[in-house]
Amino acid sequence: MNKDRFFLHYYFRVAGVILVTAGIISAVLYMFFQFRIEMPVFAIASAYIEMKYFTIFSTNIAEEIILLSLLSGFFFLVFSRDKEGRIPDQDLRSKAFINAVFYNTLFLGLSVIFLYGQAFLAVLALNTISLFILYLLFYRSGKAKEAKALLKKGQRSAQ
Repeated sequence: MNKDRFFLHYYFRVAGVILVTAGIISAVLYMFFQFRIEMPVFAIASAYIEMKYFTIFSTNIAEEIILLSLLSGFFFLVFSRDKEGRIPDQDLRSKAFINAVFYNTLFLGLSVIFLYGQAFLAVLALNTISLFILYLLFYRSGKAKEAKALLKKGQRSAQ
């Protein structure tokens, strides 16, 4: 079975960095400068003052654009191959994924116990990208440790 079939070309990593950067900049503009993009949208379900189904209404879609930019950017970062061209290190990726799921679940569990109202809703919004972020942190730190170990091993064999 081809272990590399689930990974995108490494060029997608560049697209991921661009999308995440655009999402972060847009989020800052949205939070501090009330960045708005008003346009009509189609909603399957909408609950503001009253519950509506299958309706078209005008709204600020800046939040949706920011979230889609971050989600797609992190998706590209997580599922793109490394530039070296070798088959991704499945063990390292598996460990990073298990650690990310564990710590994300722990974070959500503690949030359920200690956060209420808007604070909990903010955690739920953060949870849309937190698993990606944790995975990338664990995977990249594992890659750095692996590179450091190879460097030490190379220095020992050179002596």
